[in-house]
Amino acid sequence: MPNPTTEGPREGRRLEERVGQIIRSARLARDVTQEALAEAISMSRTNLVNLEGGKQGIPLRVIYDIAYALDVSVHDLLPDAPYNTSTVEELAECKQRLADMTRRFDRAKDAINAA
Repeated sequence: MPNPTTEGPREGRRLEERVGQIIRSARLARDVTQEALAEAISMSRTNLVNLEGGKQGIPLRVIYDIAYALDVSVHDLLPDAPYNTSTVEELAECKQRLADMTRRFDRAKDAINAA
């Protein structure tokens, strides 16, 4: 399965956007302002806005800091895998194409051996 942290920029950005959405939801559910959370984790409000908006990567340390500040587990701030259903669909398509290619290869090999 593609690794969102090592794939192209768009795949990684989807993960960052999803984590940012989860952080924002957790913050709002606890009635914490961006200013208060940013101060609690020693970050500027601008950086927090960028994190919640998925515009920048989120270091693991920051995820731990946010979890502590919001009194949630780190797991609560991470999306369930797979977070991107198109990735699952793409994987299924790749598996099907591989199976088709394997069948064609086997038929070609059999034709060569028969000749």
